[in-house]
Amino acid sequence: MKETDLSLEEQVKELEGFIFNNEELEKLESIVDKFNIFSSLGIINQEIRHSNFLAWLLDPNETHNVSDYFTTSFLKLATYNNSNQNPDLNLIDIDTLDLSRVQVYREWNNIDVLLVDDDQKLVCVIENKVDSKEHSNQLTTYRKAIESNYLDYRKLYVYLTVYGEEPENEKEYIPISYKEVSILIETLLERKESQMNDEIRVFIKHYNEMVKRYI
Repeated sequence: MKETDLSLEEQVKELEGFIFNNEELEKLESIVDKFNIFSSLGIINQEIRHSNFLAWLLDPNETHNVSDYFTTSFLKLATYNNSNQNPDLNLIDIDTLDLSRVQVYREWNNIDVLLVDDDQKLVCVIENKVDSKEHSNQLTTYRKAIESNYLDYRKLYVYLTVYGEEPENEKEYIPISYKEVSILIETLLERKESQMNDEIRVFIKHYNEMVKRYI
């Protein structure tokens, strides 16, 4: 008998049988109901908060105590995703660089996150879009500002969105999705857990759970 041939009463019985004493369903419900710092504060779709968190995690000198591990991982992902024919940087370049002196800026010339390494002449722009789209030629404006202020630097332009969409007009920008960032964070938690204190580990874990659940 097909599922659509069942009467309403029979469908209800099947549903009740699925729900009753279902251990896997109970596990799923416990995961969904779990307290999460970020979702409880209502910042799921607030791009500014996401940018603040990423800037903190990308800063080698911040309190997470993992130095430039996440910075290097993120830039490796950007170079791997880069489809430009003549990139300023490739994976081998990133792998050989010491990024522990990278400086991270928020809202420099309205750029969401800016990474700058003056010693190694490297700059990375990150435009972050969670609940909005590019507008007013902003990507072009940011690129021109970087080209004017960092003439002889090697440059990466990243367009971070929920699904990894490509920007409409600026081909220099490398698309990265939040799913890819989430995978980087999971790897960070697996490999650098011993270097973090409990509060930092929970903080990062809650952020990643929120990204996976809602974004």
